[in-house]
Amino acid sequence: MFFGTKDQLFLRADIHSHLIPGVDDGVKTLEQSIEIIREFQKLGYSKLITTPHISESHYPNYPDTLRKGVLIVMEELSKQGINMEIELGAEYMADGAFLKLLKEDGDLLSWQGYVLVETGFSNYPLIFDEIIFEIKAKGLHPVLAHPERYGYWFGNTKSIKNLRERGVKMQVTASSFVGYYGSDQKKMAKSLLKESLIDFIGSDMHSYDQMEYLKRGLASQYLRKLDLEKLLNESLLT
Repeated sequence: MFFGTKDQLFLRADIHSHLIPGVDDGVKTLEQSIEIIREFQKLGYSKLITTPHISESHYPNYPDTLRKGVLIVMEELSKQGINMEIELGAEYMADGAFLKLLKEDGDLLSWQGYVLVETGFSNYPLIFDEIIFEIKAKGLHPVLAHPERYGYWFGNTKSIKNLRERGVKMQVTASSFVGYYGSDQKKMAKSLLKESLIDFIGSDMHSYDQMEYLKRGLASQYLRKLDLEKLLNESLLT
């Protein structure tokens, strides 16, 4: 069920993408968004959870703005007869603004009980543990975006394992397995796979240029070693 005729990992749900035009470092136009979604459809995807950045310093997006943006994409898909389910989430930066949002019970863009969170690539944020606590206190599940890409963890999976044991799900990016982000990131992705620390495979799709790397990642020899019964992507098709 998971593999196509060309030994490509067959996933029907993606949990990480940037497909709302003009709100972050993802697609810039509606046309670009639709072009990418068509390619997802060709790969066998039927559901995309798009997750625009929300960060205090770079992308202070408002939920209502993002909801309007995703509706525009959905309306265009309908006009063009493209059958793809789109759900809105967000990729929250683990910063003070996000912690304040959680503590004040603000408007949170969660999806099916999950919240996608990222950190800076160089330093583990001191408030991250508190953010995890606040997310779980709401009865939600934190998902850490691309743990294989954080330099402060290169060569060390122990901290990731500890976080996962505390209920943090791990989303690794498919293209990391083919070196899209670099050799250190590829090595870390392989280590996470080897130690069964992957809960979701995501695309982290920002532009059409990345699509070829997604395809190569899904077809990589490494992803064929996944324990597919433990991967949570398919559970989102409800």
